[in-house]
Amino acid sequence: MYKSRTAATKKERPPLTPREAVVETYSRWIDNHFRIDLSAQKTIERWDWETRDRAFFLEMIYGIVRQHKRIEWLIRRLGGQKDVPHAKAYACAASGIYQMLFLDRVPDFAIVDSAVLIARRAHGPAVAGWVNAILRRLGRERDQWVNASPGSQDKSFELSIKYSYPAWMLERWLRQMQNKELENFLTWNNRRPRINLRVNQQKTSVAELKDVLSENGIRADISEIDPNFLVIQQTRNPDTLKSVKDGIATVQDHAQGLVARLVQPTKGEKILDLCAAPGGKAGYIAEICPECSIIATDKDPLRLQSVENLIRRVGYSNITTLPYDEILSNRNTYDAIVIDAPCTGTGVLARRPDLRWRRDP
Repeated sequence: MYKSRTAATKKERPPLTPREAVVETYSRWIDNHFRIDLSAQKTIERWDWETRDRAFFLEMIYGIVRQHKRIEWLIRRLGGQKDVPHAKAYACAASGIYQMLFLDRVPDFAIVDSAVLIARRAHGPAVAGWVNAILRRLGRERDQWVNASPGSQDKSFELSIKYSYPAWMLERWLRQMQNKELENFLTWNNRRPRINLRVNQQKTSVAELKDVLSENGIRADISEIDPNFLVIQQTRNPDTLKSVKDGIATVQDHAQGLVARLVQPTKGEKILDLCAAPGGKAGYIAEICPECSIIATDKDPLRLQSVENLIRRVGYSNITTLPYDEILSNRNTYDAIVIDAPCTGTGVLARRPDLRWRRDP
C-alpha cells in the first residue's frame, strides 16, 4: 500500500514532539504489528515529556492502532488513489484523521497544519500536499465521513470497517452472537480502557490514596466491583504514579482481582500460581491473607523476573518464585492452584488495542 522506508543515516537526533513520536511509532508498527505497549513505554522513557504530553502520546498511538482498519479505509476513500506515497505520509494522515474524528480538544486547522509540517519535513512538499488534501477534505465533509461505512452486503466486512477489527474475527463472532449483541461487544472493546489500581491495604487505605491522588490532580473513584480498587478517570501511564512505584498500589484488571478473591486463601495454606507473570494475582492473594504462602512460577523465565520485580517493589514476604521446571519435578502438593492458561486474549482487546491485529485465524 505504501513504499518501504529507506534506512536513515545514523546521527544524533533532536528531541521528538509527542505528535512526531506518534507518526514515527505508527509508521514502524504498520509493517510488523509489534507490541505497541512495549514500544510506547520505550518512547516515553526516551523523551522527557511533561505528563500532559505523555498522556497525549498514549491516547493517540493506542487510538490509531485501535482504529487502524477504519482509518485505512478512510485514507483510501479520501485519498482517491491506490498507493500511499510513503509509510510516514500514511502515518501523518492517520494521526490527523484520528484526532479530527475521535478527539475534540484541538481545532481542525491546527491538526492539519501539524500533520502537514511533519510530512513536509520528512519527505518534501509533494507528500505534504497529499496529506493536506486528505485532511482538508475530511474537515469539509466531516458529517459525511464520521459514521461512513462501505455499505457492503458482506456483514463481516461491513463490521470490520465500522468497528475496526479483522474480518476473520467478525466472521467467527457472527456465528456465535446475534447482530445487536455483537455490536455491543465490539463497541465495548473499542472504548478507552479505565486504569484500575489495587490498593495495598497493608500500607494505606483506599480513601487515603484516593485523597492523595485528588491532591495531585488525578480523579479516582472507588470501584463498584471490588472496594479495594480505585479507577482512574484519565489517560496516563499508571506506572509513573508514585503510589505504584512505592508499592502502595498495583495496576491490575478487575478480572485478575476476582480470581484472587475466588481462591479464598486462609492461614497456613500453600498456594501455587502456575502462570504468575506479571504477579498481580499472586500479589493480591498475598495481601488478602498474609499468613498463607504463595509459590509463583512462569514458563517464561524473563516474565518470571517481572514477578520478582513486583515482590521487591511491594515487599511481599509470603511469595516465593521458583523455576517452572522445578515446580513440575518436585511433585509437591498445594491447597490451591491458580492457572491463567494461555488463550487467544480476545477478552482483553480493550486494554490491548494491537492484539486484534497480532492474532491469526
